[in-house]
Amino acid sequence: QVMPGGLARVSEGEKSLFGNQGSGLSKDVWIRSNTVPGPMSIARSVRENLPERPEITPSRTGENLFWTGRYAERTYAISRYASRMIEGNVRGFARERGIERRHEQDLVRSLCHVFDMSVPMLNTPEKGSLLQTICLNPHSSIGLPFNLKAFRRAAMRTREEWSPISMRAISETVDGWVDPYIRPDGDALIESRLDDLQLSLTAFLGLNLDNMTRDEGWALLDAGRRVERAAFVLGILGFLFEAKLKDDVSTLFNESLLVILDSARTYQAKYQAAPHTHFTLQLLLGEKDYPRSVLCMLLRLQADLDMLPEPAHTEHPRVCLTNAIELTKRAVATAIDNQGADGNLAASAALIEQLRDQLADLSDRITTAFFSLSQER
Repeated sequence: QVMPGGLARVSEGEKSLFGNQGSGLSKDVWIRSNTVPGPMSIARSVRENLPERPEITPSRTGENLFWTGRYAERTYAISRYASRMIEGNVRGFARERGIERRHEQDLVRSLCHVFDMSVPMLNTPEKGSLLQTICLNPHSSIGLPFNLKAFRRAAMRTREEWSPISMRAISETVDGWVDPYIRPDGDALIESRLDDLQLSLTAFLGLNLDNMTRDEGWALLDAGRRVERAAFVLGILGFLFEAKLKDDVSTLFNESLLVILDSARTYQAKYQAAPHTHFTLQLLLGEKDYPRSVLCMLLRLQADLDMLPEPAHTEHPRVCLTNAIELTKRAVATAIDNQGADGNLAASAALIEQLRDQLADLSDRITTAFFSLSQER
């Protein structure tokens, strides 16, 4: 208990005087209690004087951590798309020229489907024009410069969260690509820079996975990663059903989808079969122990949200997430039931679109529950 008191001015001696303009001394004055104070407990004093935890993030730190995770995952996924397109341009996929040209267009269509945007320049005959949209366009939401700029903006607003090595990883990720004087002049150079970009992003995400304290900030960073990765997988799977690809076109697209999502080797080991929509769906949607599957990511997201406080002004987002997890399990069961059929997977497609809507709603609920003065993204 703090005793009442204050600061007083006193003279320097019994006969000395002081005025308002100077002289005199300053001393502490305490008012003594008339009663004997009780025993002092440091532990009780600490508990009683703990600051009240805010119901929502009082600053933009939490929100920018969330979006740093999202933009890091988004940039990585888009760069994997670009790498796959370059592989087709340089080495080919051992298919007819018409099929490979159609495949490049399907890759761009699926990427646009993920972001619900119009498809650019598909009728442009110039070789590499679609790839240039991804690698060089600073104004397109599927452009690497656009997303790297957003990643840097969110990360720099939370620079106090990063270690020096993490700051270096951020700089190497962005500066090697966004610099306006750097313009790739050939597929080999682009491929090399894409490899460097993916390595830098992997280093940044791995460093913070291992080194950050497992507090609410870490939970929001990881939650952003899981939301983005799940949304990306669902968007591509949604296109796979919507496009109704057949035969070699379908096989090649399934193969590229698995390569882009770093899942080709796992698919081969598990199914020992050519890429097929049924098996792709089962692996990327419902394998709860596979880190790239939607179900595994939603379960990880559930653990992240459990680390966050209960918001007083709205329902906790975990309620919406529970519904999404159950819907994912239904979609997996539906896909297994349809395994023997080559044709209609409309039921699975409808459930995937519902999941996409629920995931978008979940992201909005996280923003409403935990971020104040949310920025437009």
